[in-house]
Amino acid sequence: MTNSDSVNWGVPDWRDETAYPSLDDLDETHWRWEFLRRRDDVRSDWEAYANDTLEENLSKSKMAGEALSGERIWPVDAPKFRANVPNCLHKYCLDGLPNPSLASPSGLKFQPSSFGLFVTSSDEETLPESFLEDCELEEVENERLAYQFPDESYKSAPSSSGVEWNFDLGKPLHPQFENAKEYIDAHLQRLGIRQKRERPTQLDLTMLLRVLDARQDDQTLKIIGREILGIGEGTSHDTNVAANAKTKLKTAYGLGINFSSKILLKT
Repeated sequence: MTNSDSVNWGVPDWRDETAYPSLDDLDETHWRWEFLRRRDDVRSDWEAYANDTLEENLSKSKMAGEALSGERIWPVDAPKFRANVPNCLHKYCLDGLPNPSLASPSGLKFQPSSFGLFVTSSDEETLPESFLEDCELEEVENERLAYQFPDESYKSAPSSSGVEWNFDLGKPLHPQFENAKEYIDAHLQRLGIRQKRERPTQLDLTMLLRVLDARQDDQTLKIIGREILGIGEGTSHDTNVAANAKTKLKTAYGLGINFSSKILLKT
């Protein structure tokens, strides 16, 4: 993605840290949106369904005639416009998809997720293929993070790489969540894995947005490490610079999938 593409999506120039929000500038909902709106699938869905939704709204308005004469048909760049994306609630926890070029859509509200749960015990997280350099693709070929619409509740055989748990959406979810948590906690204990409790700081969130924008601007991991993470020339081997940048990139991408309010708690 070129820099002009980044501008079209309404994100700041990643080189300018002051153009990004700090921790107290946004509430939980809008921090979550900042990471979500940078996802490739969100942008692809917007491009695929926004204009069709507008045409559908206009068509319904004409068919209704005078009954909707006082109703406002919002254009696609309006803060109140929502694209009708199939399975939007399940994919993004939103009733409709706002324009991902907007930092502050009107009436933004996330709904509870009804996705299946995937927990990995590995330090490696999954990245979309477009975020990876050619030499990294093989490393994550079998580390895809897949959400499913489960037909029944079951847990897979435990392994050292993760636990997959599907939920029955026809039954109350809270007891299933509790059962899944108990099972996962016991599984982690058997493996001798301690759950991470580190929370990103204000600098982390700002920096992670810049990392995403720089990568989508086709910057290499080494450039991200040098210019955003501040790893100076001669202070670290190039391989370590890229590795540090890759770790931050994975963290940032993960926040677009699973953003928790605990991230915003100050320590």
